[in-house]
Amino acid sequence: MTTAIMKKYDVHVCIVSDQPTPNLMPILDKNFRPQEVVLLVSERMKEKAKSLEHVLKNNGLHKVHRVDLPDSYRMDTVEAKVLELLGDYDKSNIALNITGGNKLMAIAAYQTFHSLGYPAFYVAVEGSGSEILLLDDIQNGDYVKLNAQPSKLKLEEYLEVHGFKISDHPKEAEFQLPELTSELVKHAQYAKVLGELYYAMSQQDTRDSLVIKTPKSEYIYQMSHMLELFEEHKLIQIDKQKDTLTFVDKKAKNYVMGGWFEAHVYQIVRQLPDIQGAAVNLKITNARENVHQPNEIDIAVMKDNVLHVIECKTVNYTSDANRGKAQDALYKLETLKKLGGLRTQAALVSYLDLPSQARDRAKGAGIKIIEKQDLPGLEKHLTNWMNP
Repeated sequence: MTTAIMKKYDVHVCIVSDQPTPNLMPILDKNFRPQEVVLLVSERMKEKAKSLEHVLKNNGLHKVHRVDLPDSYRMDTVEAKVLELLGDYDKSNIALNITGGNKLMAIAAYQTFHSLGYPAFYVAVEGSGSEILLLDDIQNGDYVKLNAQPSKLKLEEYLEVHGFKISDHPKEAEFQLPELTSELVKHAQYAKVLGELYYAMSQQDTRDSLVIKTPKSEYIYQMSHMLELFEEHKLIQIDKQKDTLTFVDKKAKNYVMGGWFEAHVYQIVRQLPDIQGAAVNLKITNARENVHQPNEIDIAVMKDNVLHVIECKTVNYTSDANRGKAQDALYKLETLKKLGGLRTQAALVSYLDLPSQARDRAKGAGIKIIEKQDLPGLEKHLTNWMNP
């Protein structure tokens, strides 16, 4: 392939599909950006087209219109629609992006463009980058390629174009206690007593109660010091006479129950360089009407127009009580990995070590694992993961 000086077309004709990224990247590139976009839309892709059009207009491209293809598997129908469309455009100003749609749509559209001498291009997406291959500008038998440099999408826009909406707007973590979270991560001795505290909380007669008996532990010093840390940061109140501890409110209880670790990872993520956006406890749902399909993401990050989803866990998955439950966390990540198209990256960040079978499954599913021994270098691990 040969790299060429960037050229552009006034009009992009795009075939709408489940994977909007190849259509978006050339349109958002400031050097390849068109003035107008035409969307070829099958019956099944009407909602996707609506979302794509909305995001394009939000990014300043206001001339977007759709051409409906009621029978996208009839090549003659597609060819007739495309032929009718081309009658309104000069061939030097319009080009076909053949990356999307089903194969029959792409073939029919390309044949029509090619037979009339109109240009076409294909977008190859690899990792966080993409290349535009100019199919009708060939030098010495090689496709000419252009490196796309698209503008950055907001997290909300990226989810929308993939068919999801945020049902609870992104917000900051409930508590900002970096000194506390760093202390809990830095000193491994807290892991054991945290597990004992969580067990004591799970044994409450009333799960919503804010008062529990102070856990008994053979690690008396570590338990006492950890509870004092929580009290110092105004999360609990210790009553030594009654041998109880009281959470100041429900949010504080949830924070102690594991939210602190989520907050710790989020504090590091939001300081990484070149992040487009990040959200914690992000609640999303399917954008289609009458489809109730909620999901919650511990941490969502946009970097180089790629969605990264992170699950944060403080569970001891090697204990008898939780044996095999790491698979549930990985299954959820496998589901979340489908949210933002083929490029979405997923990671499980665990306060404790994971069983070997969980690591094996994660490797097979392309899920990044960061666990206990990696936490001192968490920033570096996250940076390397987001910059493959």
